Amino acid sequence: MPKMKAAYALMETLLKLGVKVIFGNPGSSEVGFMEAVEKYPEIDFVLGLHEGAVIGMAEGYARASRTPAVTNVHIAPGLANSLNMIYDAYRGNTPIIITAGQQDQRFMIKEPMLTADLVNMARPFTKWSYEVYTAKEIPLAIVRAYKTAIEPPAGPVFLSLPENLLAKEEEFDIEVFPFLNFSMSPPKDSLDIAASLIIDANHPVIIGGDGIWECNAQEELIKFADLIGAEVYSMPLISQYIFPSSHPLYFGNLGFGPINIKKALNDSDLIIIFGMPLFNQITFVPKEGVEKRQKIIHFDLNIERIGRNFPQTIGIPGDIKKGLNELNEILSSKIDNEKRKFLDQRKKKREKERDKRRKKKKEVLKQLFNKTPISIPRLFYEINELKDSNTAIVDESISYMTPVHDYIDFSHNKSYFGLRGGGLGFGIPGAIGVKLALPDINVVALVGDGSALYTIQGLWSAAHLNLPVKYIILNNRSYRIVKINMIKYGGKKVKFTGMDLKPPLVDFISVAKGFNVDAKHVESPDKLKDALLWLFNNDRPSLLDVVVDPSYGDLF
Repeated sequence: MPKMKAAYALMETLLKLGVKVIFGNPGSSEVGFMEAVEKYPEIDFVLGLHEGAVIGMAEGYARASRTPAVTNVHIAPGLANSLNMIYDAYRGNTPIIITAGQQDQRFMIKEPMLTADLVNMARPFTKWSYEVYTAKEIPLAIVRAYKTAIEPPAGPVFLSLPENLLAKEEEFDIEVFPFLNFSMSPPKDSLDIAASLIIDANHPVIIGGDGIWECNAQEELIKFADLIGAEVYSMPLISQYIFPSSHPLYFGNLGFGPINIKKALNDSDLIIIFGMPLFNQITFVPKEGVEKRQKIIHFDLNIERIGRNFPQTIGIPGDIKKGLNELNEILSSKIDNEKRKFLDQRKKKREKERDKRRKKKKEVLKQLFNKTPISIPRLFYEINELKDSNTAIVDESISYMTPVHDYIDFSHNKSYFGLRGGGLGFGIPGAIGVKLALPDINVVALVGDGSALYTIQGLWSAAHLNLPVKYIILNNRSYRIVKINMIKYGGKKVKFTGMDLKPPLVDFISVAKGFNVDAKHVESPDKLKDALLWLFNNDRPSLLDVVVDPSYGDLF
């Protein structure tokens, strides 16, 4: 067995696992890690100027590449700076391996600067949090971290790496053993029960979550919806492409809050859930949007979510793609000619209802088309007209998320990457991670002005790497989502203390140019299309600051 520094053994292990990039922001406690990075040019190191941006880039990369991302942050303060983005990765099941340097074990008794109990700092928002005790165990710890991060439900893990252990020389036998195949088929008897419930239902409704994307089950979901003639909604805070926007049975995003949920689901007698939690809310409501009379079928690879907060008629664990394939076969065999006629009529009825909804959206667009400040429907319509099918939208529009799905079309697995978890700051760095993982895809990020300021340092990384990411700042000069909830809490006479980003106005153009990112500003709807053309045709990292209508109607 070869003798080497433990830090080199760590890099050898990462190479065997197929890791190609590390995202990080180093400090003095990570110099041993960084010295090893220099010895292994096969693994790229992507520098972020703040640990929030580091984890945000890693999340975008992990999701777009469908592999765990590896990061390195600076001991206790760096880990603390990371926690917002780690929280999002934890809530959204994104596999990230977070490492941090720890002070030399030989003087920990003296409570050196920057140190803390890193393991317990990270534990609430990670699947596994561990500090290595010996140099010899570092390769195994990396392999276990990788395995834990990807096994369902996926999520972030944390490793604390003491300085003295990384520098120690040992003989290492580095083994990377095969991982389990996690795509297990759902139980056949459960699928039979589900098929009977579906056939007997008068008005079933489908809600698709990120689990559809995770299992690559979009085509099977399309076939299922067409087969039973049911409308499809995407879950609140959807973060991936799950169903084509142009499909005549797609009714858009379900939205937050019991009012929106009840409005969408009220006429249904069966709710069919795929790969999502039921129903995460932002604020407490005394009454949920689902009635006791409504039956629920819940398919999920993440077993923890089934039956967790709502009683369900039947929960079906397992791979959604395999489950839908088998369910479609069972349904096809059970549907007779008379039932087929009924389902075809129901499908036509749902398609007509969808057409009516689309016409209403077009009417709203027409009414607001020339409004100043620029309306969100107008902005998203113009983006949709100019983008091509080889475009990924990275979405941190927050309170504008539902219009995103109303006016922008998504048609493939790489077309949409939205915020997960709810903590702000993903948009700017997340777009960088997506572009690194998918270099041949055009990446356009929609970022609220408030959200952008959480990780604005990410612009430096885009410029440093010369990545032609396109940033569109949705500048309403306020925390609009907070205003909406403030009205719900205190009525329309509230003063919105601490919710306006003025004065002074944030000069996003100067900020972007300070990071060597090309930037322009637009306020007039007459100049919007030309400004977007400039953005889309620029071959450098670029930012368009769009002043949008700040009005605060109902959330989503």
